[in-house]
Amino acid sequence: MKTLYLMRHGQTQYNVEGRIQGWCDSPLTEEGRDRASQVKAYLRDKGLRDWAYLASSDLKRAQDTLSLAQEPRGDFHQLSGLREACFGQYEKQSRDNLPREDFNRQIKAAGGETIPEVQERLIRTCSYIMDQIEDGEKAFAVAHGRCIRLFADYWQAKEGRPKVGEIANCSLLVFNYDGQAFTLEEILVP
Repeated sequence: MKTLYLMRHGQTQYNVEGRIQGWCDSPLTEEGRDRASQVKAYLRDKGLRDWAYLASSDLKRAQDTLSLAQEPRGDFHQLSGLREACFGQYEKQSRDNLPREDFNRQIKAAGGETIPEVQERLIRTCSYIMDQIEDGEKAFAVAHGRCIRLFADYWQAKEGRPKVGEIANCSLLVFNYDGQAFTLEEILVP
């Protein structure tokens, strides 16, 4: 069995302002930086340090979070497949502006990604990460709230389990991977 620790990035300025980020970037707030640093201590206290693979989205907020949450050890992999869902023309706007009905059609028309597109991208990327490590090893990756939730909900539905709901900044979702499917084992909120 292989294990993936999938972390949401730290709080950003757009999170505070209630704005949609998607593929645009917003800097981490001081609280976001502090919480990411606390994750490093939490992982160290739990003996979670020997990662076979470290990755983040190629967006700066995820890269900065990974740099703060992990012991320095050189380069990590920046994977565009771990990016947040693209919201097209809705990016930088208030979350209140997102379509409430017929979401997939409206978001696609605005140049964004549908829910199945985001799920397929994350499944492909996380499977790739797991293919890079051996049985018994662990990988650590930093991504984004909506894409992590959609990824988790996909696997939860496969097992007849409830959706995970909102994911707090700097939360860690722990998945086991058997070579075919991911199983959500726990959600850690350091």
